[in-house]
Amino acid sequence: MSDWFLGNTFVAGLAALTVFAVCRRLRARPALCHVLWLLVFVVLVAPPLPLTATPGVALRDGLGALLETGPAVPEVEPALLETATPLPDLFADGAADAGLAAGPPAAAPRPREPGLFDGLAAVSTSTWLLLAWGAGSLLVLGWQWARIRSFHDRVRRAKPAPVALDVAVAEVAKRLGVPAPEVRVLAGVGSPSVWCFGRPRLLWPAGDDGRPQPADPVLIAHELAHLARRDHWVARLEALAVVALWWHPLLWVVRRQVNDYSELACDAWALWAFPDERRAYAVALIDAQERTITAPMALQGLCATGKDVKDFERRLKMIMKRNVSRRVPRRAAAAACLATLLVLPGFGPGDETMKRKPAHDGPELVADLVAGHKLSKQAEQAFQDGRHEEAAGLFLEAVALDPSDGHAHSRLGYLTIGSGDHDAALQHLQRQLELGFRPAVAAYNLACVHSLTGRPDASLAWLDHAIQLGFRDLELLTTDPDLEAVRAGAGFPDRVEAARTSKELHTKLEGAEGWFSDEGELSALRIELAGILTRDGELQHQAGLALLPEGRHAEAATAFARQAEAGYAVANAHYNLACAHALMGDTEAALAALTRSAELGMVHPPIGEDADLVALHGDPRFDALAQRIGEGKADKKKLKKALEKGDAAAAKDLFASIAGDTVSDEEAAWAAYEMGKVLLADGEAATALVHFTDAVRYGEQPQRAVFGMAEAYAVLGQDDQALLHLDHAVTLGFADPKAVAKLLKTHQLGDEATRDELVATAKRTASEKEAYGKKKKMKMKEEGKQKPKADKATAKAG
Repeated sequence: MSDWFLGNTFVAGLAALTVFAVCRRLRARPALCHVLWLLVFVVLVAPPLPLTATPGVALRDGLGALLETGPAVPEVEPALLETATPLPDLFADGAADAGLAAGPPAAAPRPREPGLFDGLAAVSTSTWLLLAWGAGSLLVLGWQWARIRSFHDRVRRAKPAPVALDVAVAEVAKRLGVPAPEVRVLAGVGSPSVWCFGRPRLLWPAGDDGRPQPADPVLIAHELAHLARRDHWVARLEALAVVALWWHPLLWVVRRQVNDYSELACDAWALWAFPDERRAYAVALIDAQERTITAPMALQGLCATGKDVKDFERRLKMIMKRNVSRRVPRRAAAAACLATLLVLPGFGPGDETMKRKPAHDGPELVADLVAGHKLSKQAEQAFQDGRHEEAAGLFLEAVALDPSDGHAHSRLGYLTIGSGDHDAALQHLQRQLELGFRPAVAAYNLACVHSLTGRPDASLAWLDHAIQLGFRDLELLTTDPDLEAVRAGAGFPDRVEAARTSKELHTKLEGAEGWFSDEGELSALRIELAGILTRDGELQHQAGLALLPEGRHAEAATAFARQAEAGYAVANAHYNLACAHALMGDTEAALAALTRSAELGMVHPPIGEDADLVALHGDPRFDALAQRIGEGKADKKKLKKALEKGDAAAAKDLFASIAGDTVSDEEAAWAAYEMGKVLLADGEAATALVHFTDAVRYGEQPQRAVFGMAEAYAVLGQDDQALLHLDHAVTLGFADPKAVAKLLKTHQLGDEATRDELVATAKRTASEKEAYGKKKKMKMKEEGKQKPKADKATAKAG
């Protein structure tokens, strides 16, 4: 929502400055200026639309980039270069509390009953802002309603106009080509106006004797011009906008301009209807102005005149001018409307509004994925052969089809550094980092780009980022010519030393892991290494779990917070953070972290049995969270059982109940794929196809989901699509030749040569994977690094 608000504000602000400058030169065309300001109003209040590739989206992205004060630099913590102690000073927060460092507390304090201020303190700033926004909107709505209702009652009780006034209004209405409205005579106001809430009525002021003021036809023409121009509809929209955006200063500025030019445009209509009455109209306005200033009742609705003297003088100057046009040039209006449409806000599939709602575009989605995969393989071959220019072109085509191809972005980042296109390199490397593909290498290459472009501070910051992610190639770090600009700097040796320490600790950790490893030694090494690799979410998780039983709760909380920031098992990170805060006696922080964990879809066995959370027992908020998290665990457990049993009816209900709680793409892909399998077995091939497509979009092991699509198409009797998707699945790496052969035989897909080729390709892929696994296992055996047993610490909340 903040993106929508900021985007609309920036675009509408730029549009307002442009329109303000244009209207200074269009003093004789108030109607056109009114349209331009009305379009600025539309841009400001327009909601996001399902647009993905429009100038409006690009403009907002560009404005967001302009707001950045410098090159993209990661937020990095001070480098941890002190390795003499078991834990570097990044965890020093917990060392200050000797009581906590000594060991776990003897007994958890009995929780007090939560008070009102405790609950208020746990509310986030964003929630307070939303509450303030909502409260303000309710107050404005109430004020508007009371004001409108009160005046509306006065209008209903007002006297009908005498016949002479009705006749005068009818004559002017006929001249302007609009239906004559009902006319009411209202005492206490100084100027005519149109009341636009409910059925539009013309309100005519009464004198001290209760009789209506003289029926000046030019003033009547001004008021009826509001109806001819549909200004009463604009006034209604403005009232709604004020309720929603009462706090927005730009709204009040734009609204004022819309109203001012509305009055000027109606003046132009009145002068068009009575071109010889300029002076008489000016005198009538002056009289109305004097009466308005001293009138006991404030005007409501669309007014002929107001109390603002400067605006009144502006109107008089225009009235006395010649050649003032009431019309809006069609071409100018069309161009302005088109420009407005182009800058309206939109959202794309990468936005939060679309993230959990994948489009079911099946064949096109998979075709793009497969084409991108093929191009990426061709590009990699060209890259390995040294044909870098050709490789770059192919990789660009690959990412156009599959923007989530981290390998392609990685290669393009490397190639564009070599070609000197540093802006393109930054874009591809940033995307590689976002996708999580070899992030340490991406951060290192970003450091190289900033070094080459003369930004040493940014380069060192990205080096910190790379080291904190696990980069430890000392040879490259000390010899890479791309870092020549920062290598002589004061901070570079510290980075080298940090990378060296990281490498040494990592080597020790690998050597200590094994079937007969010392758990204490492993924990100490992980904690020490976590002090340097602060962006390694898995390592922070392991370090936090090792710190908790040692009573180093504040340090554990720091590790879990970093784990969450790194995006690794975020729901678990917040749950363990709650445990650490509870052990420190910080009840409110623990409940806040536990709430966040529940919001992220945390599932866990009954948390009331977790000894780390005993300090929260008795708090009604904890009881509610325990029930919520426990139910989520139970639902997912039931879903897994239903999927295993093939119970489609039960799986459907459970899948629907937890679909909104699924937060990670990996979980979403698993749920969609498994649901597709159950539905397919239950004979609902069309619905299964939708779920398999969702699984492909979420991107986790797409080859098996594409194979599921092939099965669904085969059941539906669409043999061509089934064969095509089977070929796609094999191309993407589906390596189950028995399943491929069974599908081909069962549904008699393709000719014999095609079937043999598909099965052979699946066998070849399976053999390659098996050979790779054996090679990796042999390498581990040679180095004495067999996979260790899962240590007890990492089992917690995992």
